Amino acid sequence: MTSMHKSIEGELTDLRERLGPSPVAPVFAGLAFFRYRVTAGSGVDLIREVGRKTGYRLARAWKEREADALYYELLLDPSLPAMIIHENGRSLEGYPRLDALAFRVTDLQPVRDSLQNGCIPSREEPWGIATEPIPGPGDRFIYLMAGAPAWHDAPGLEPLPIDPAAVGIAPFGDVRDSIGHLDHIAYRVPVAYVRRTAEMIMKLTGYSFDSCYSVADQNAETMVFRWGERKPAIVVSYGWDEQSVVHAYTAKYGPRVHHTAYYTDDLRAVLLRQKELGLNFTTEALIGDETRGILQIFSSPSPFSHEITEYVQRFGSFTGFFDKGNVGELMGSTKHLN
Repeated sequence: MTSMHKSIEGELTDLRERLGPSPVAPVFAGLAFFRYRVTAGSGVDLIREVGRKTGYRLARAWKEREADALYYELLLDPSLPAMIIHENGRSLEGYPRLDALAFRVTDLQPVRDSLQNGCIPSREEPWGIATEPIPGPGDRFIYLMAGAPAWHDAPGLEPLPIDPAAVGIAPFGDVRDSIGHLDHIAYRVPVAYVRRTAEMIMKLTGYSFDSCYSVADQNAETMVFRWGERKPAIVVSYGWDEQSVVHAYTAKYGPRVHHTAYYTDDLRAVLLRQKELGLNFTTEALIGDETRGILQIFSSPSPFSHEITEYVQRFGSFTGFFDKGNVGELMGSTKHLN
């Protein structure tokens, strides 16, 4: 029996209209980096895994002596968001995860006002503002002020000499070169957090609610937030009840990023090559086809970040992140992981 829950698309559309343009939107300049927090000793392992799955490569690193922590910066292209891996030097609360999104802004005052109005705890830094975990999505938002010192120039951080070749990740030099930009960032949140998550995203960023995909056979729904046509988009899924795979996931891990998706224009060849190299996926075959306008597949979760990597390819004029069938098949493919 399938669920008879009602989509909240109309409710979110009303919320978007009621909130109006975010005060942050006029100063918003997009994603600067996304940051993982992992356990001590696993940073290089995650760098190697990322290097097998994506085009991101280690560029430089810093050490924070007081906290006994390491920060690694990985780059795909200087014009695209960086990936930061924060290797915690002490005990880690909760699971390793993508724990922060850092946005560029041209003025911090609208950010201050929005955080104050939303009662979001935050702290001022020489380079901008960092929040505590945001109610709803569960991670932190960081705001980097244009013209301010770089975050890694802060007192207490010092460059860490490291040879990128030492981690053993060379450029691909094969079909995997087609694995490109970060296409979307996908959260899973408990049903009780859905409206708060949507409100926080629309109040504290330049992203706005776009659409919903209801997945009756998985008792779940997925919301899409866009910043115009620019990448990455933000996707949020929630389960309607305890029968949902999304509910089971959030009951175990809490609200968090479930997967990050990377675009490629040759997914069939990429999948074949990755399987030859031993990478595992949640399904044997790709999900979707050219007639649906999209092909997608999930990797198995990372043992270092607990996150899934998705590959996606679109065809023709299709610009969405799923079709009605794909989203249900993708969700279903993760059921055994809970």
